[in-house]
Amino acid sequence: MRIVLQDLRYGTRALIKNPAFTLVAVTTLAIGIGANSAIFSVVNTVLLQPFSFEQPERLVVLWERSLNQGLPRMVVSPPNYADLRNQNHVFDDVAAYRPQDFNLMIEGVPERAEGLLVSSTMFSMLGLKPLVGRDFQPDEDQPGKPPTVILSYGFWQRHFGGNSGVVGQNILLGVENATVIGVMPPDFEFPPPIAFRGEARSTSVDLWTPLRYALEQDQRGAHNLFVLARLKPGVTAAQAEADLRNITQRLAKDFPQTNSGWDAYVVPLHEQVVGDVKTALWVLPVTVGLVLLIACANVANLLMVRGAGRQREMAIRASLGASKSRLMWQMLIESALLSSVGALAGLVLASWALKVISALAPANIYRLDSVKINGPVILFTATVSLLTTLVFGILPVWQASRLNLVTALKEGSAAVSGSSGLTTLRNSLVVLEVALALVLMAGAGLVIRSFAQLLNAPTGVKPEHLVAMRLALPKTSYPDRQARLTFINNLAPKLASLPGTSSAAFGSNLPLDVGLQGTEFKIEGRDVVAGHEPHTQVSIVSPRYFQTLGIPILMGRDFETFDRADAPGVVIINGDLARAYFPNQNPIGRRLEMGFRDGVSLEIIGVTADVKQTSLQADPYPGMFLPYSQVPTAVSLVFVFRSANEPNTVAAAARAAVREVDGRLPVYDVKTMNQVLSTAAARPRFLTFLLTGFSGIAVLLAAIGLYGVMSYTVAQGTREIGIRVALGARAHDVMKLIVGRGLLLTLLGAGLGLIAASGLTRLISSLLFKVQPHDPLTFAGVAFLLILVALLACYIPARRATKVDPLVALRYE
Repeated sequence: MRIVLQDLRYGTRALIKNPAFTLVAVTTLAIGIGANSAIFSVVNTVLLQPFSFEQPERLVVLWERSLNQGLPRMVVSPPNYADLRNQNHVFDDVAAYRPQDFNLMIEGVPERAEGLLVSSTMFSMLGLKPLVGRDFQPDEDQPGKPPTVILSYGFWQRHFGGNSGVVGQNILLGVENATVIGVMPPDFEFPPPIAFRGEARSTSVDLWTPLRYALEQDQRGAHNLFVLARLKPGVTAAQAEADLRNITQRLAKDFPQTNSGWDAYVVPLHEQVVGDVKTALWVLPVTVGLVLLIACANVANLLMVRGAGRQREMAIRASLGASKSRLMWQMLIESALLSSVGALAGLVLASWALKVISALAPANIYRLDSVKINGPVILFTATVSLLTTLVFGILPVWQASRLNLVTALKEGSAAVSGSSGLTTLRNSLVVLEVALALVLMAGAGLVIRSFAQLLNAPTGVKPEHLVAMRLALPKTSYPDRQARLTFINNLAPKLASLPGTSSAAFGSNLPLDVGLQGTEFKIEGRDVVAGHEPHTQVSIVSPRYFQTLGIPILMGRDFETFDRADAPGVVIINGDLARAYFPNQNPIGRRLEMGFRDGVSLEIIGVTADVKQTSLQADPYPGMFLPYSQVPTAVSLVFVFRSANEPNTVAAAARAAVREVDGRLPVYDVKTMNQVLSTAAARPRFLTFLLTGFSGIAVLLAAIGLYGVMSYTVAQGTREIGIRVALGARAHDVMKLIVGRGLLLTLLGAGLGLIAASGLTRLISSLLFKVQPHDPLTFAGVAFLLILVALLACYIPARRATKVDPLVALRYE
């Protein structure tokens, strides 16, 4: 121990004596280790341990599907859920939920709360308990039971100041007084984002309340419940699906009209939540791992250069009795000191990086906004620090083991310092750095091109000056279609006449913002086998909806005020449905029958251009639009305004207009269409930002490494350069010599990097949009950029070489 402490003190003094070297080495390591620590925190939180639920590996998501109808994933209909829950032999429990927002009145101000209707056993199945109060009782989700509610921690803090006396109080949910029975913990996030149509979206829920309706009496064709289940111990997903298959086959026989061709399957909850971001997030550890390798190569080069300059010192110590093993141990101790200080600085950088990551985190990556430095991250950082010590410390140790006392003690030890073996090794490290940097640049270049293609892809909507906001008509206040139509007829003229508004309309959804409803349909005059009906997305809209959003009508006409409830039923279809089911035909005048309006014949009166509805990456999908006057839905409505005024001004005017009609209704979720598009692009933008940042760091480190080697080459070759100048070499000859050496190393590294990139970039093909993983333009561009950076790194030491005085150089050493 005494020897170790002595070596630590000596190593510390040696590093302090050379502050420039120590600062560069520590900074390089801090960048590499910090990046790895930050990304490990992300991976650990989002991919490895995303849930606070009890035994999450036994939790599965239950889906229905009808492959005959092209529906590979559907939420579950309430009667089917009840049968699957009651008849299965593979689950400990099965619970369901569905989103349900509520209009609240808080201190006389209407407010919208994000809510969730849940089975009463949902939280107990997850193994979680409220922070304050109690959980739902098993029978509280039965029809006719008094309404109860559990609040989220954030909602509790905002509206009740964290007062535990809220338990037992009543709050008004719509027109119902619900009793508050509990408050969930602050880290509880439910539901996790589960993709149904389009990308998964995280929802910040304010409150949970029981389902409280008769499941068995609902429509079997109305798929509207998300279902979670907990597998019994020892039961596999395959066994569960076999059991579900038996149940669904019985249901198909008992209810052929709705269940023929349908079955059910399960997906592990972990795979369901992180599956669509797994590839994107696993790219990041690989990326920062390459950055760390570049950092290690840099520090190893620095240590070897420093070790070459210390060979005389090491020779003197050896001649005084120090063994080679002791000298090697000393070099390893110094490497460990550098790595430890770099790790501490890296944790500081990682904490800063995580703040940036949290701020930029897309809402559809579960728990990404809650990453932080914790015990596992610190342990990981310590492990990485130890590994980096071994990686970059082994070469200086090997260098010390080859010490030649006789040669090292000579005055002209430059020959040793610049021996061909060590020079080749240092050059090889630079080639490796350049190759790794080019791989990262190629990946980042592809992602940047993909993101640019995504942003330039037509959405079908003109987003400029378009403002949207939501309004919900609760069934308790507006129980029938006439009440809803009366409200809309009173409100619509007020909204259309708002100052600065050139066009206003409303619909059941906004493109790229809210998932669509779907249904089967039939084409009049065409026979279809039961269970093989085509499927379509459905939107319910007002007149001028297409005009307001800037969606062209390619054929036919828009909805008009005369398309009333007592008028013949009409429908507008999108271009994808027209191409799929009326190829080379004019669909105007043809008639359809919707699955949820059985027996009602609808005339096609128009065809619109295709619009991105679920995600920017998604291909067009058959879609239909129905007039609100004929189908006055009770779901929340999105009002859209094309206005020259500021969004806040438009929202204030719209709220005032709504208050004139019904002061109890809150206007909420105000946003511009540009904000919607930005949110839709959030995940690829986030990945592009990180990959570009890390590849930039890699290029910087590679340039520093190349600069260091070329500077050392100039310093070691001063005598050679002096002789060349004395024999008549001109400045540009010296410049060409030095830059040529650096360029050779760069070209070798770029060649190896291109070979590696052509194979490795295929791993990110699923992240690319309309860009091939071996895109030659991108590869050529990043190679050219890297060569430019390398030339700049070589230019500075080359210029210094041109200023060598031959008289001084010939006296060198």
